[in-house]
Amino acid sequence: MVDASSTEFLASLSRERDVFRQFLEILEGEQEALVHGKVDQLQDLAQTKSGKVLELVQLAEARNRFLTGNGLPADQAGISAWLAALGTSPEAQEAGRIWDELVAVAMAARQLNETNGAMINLQLQHNQQALAVLMSAANQATLYGPDGQHLSGGGGRHFDKA
Repeated sequence: MVDASSTEFLASLSRERDVFRQFLEILEGEQEALVHGKVDQLQDLAQTKSGKVLELVQLAEARNRFLTGNGLPADQAGISAWLAALGTSPEAQEAGRIWDELVAVAMAARQLNETNGAMINLQLQHNQQALAVLMSAANQATLYGPDGQHLSGGGGRHFDKA
């Protein structure tokens, strides 16, 4: 049987699923920006992503409060027990479908986020290596004076002499 609190909970699960779908779209945009080197887009995407993460955390906390408030564990077993208690009504079947979709999109988002993180780390390593090469080259650069002669010790003008 689906009561008022279960109906509200089902609406919250639907909202959580929808926000995960939005989060997945943001991650796909992030990956596109990374692949195509559109670094300027990453800052905006990171801010949007942070907002969605906060919303997801709040929805998960509400889900956990509902489950524990009904004497169920705040995990997959708790959801399974809640779904079983609903029986086989069309509402119960809808609840199971929504939960399955939520889990699937959450897993896809997790995998894509891990992939994007690996891409970011790889790009960071590449940038650090390039910077190290440039710094090394700058430190080893041979300097020549206006007369074409090699300057030792960094050379340059001596400002203490008139």
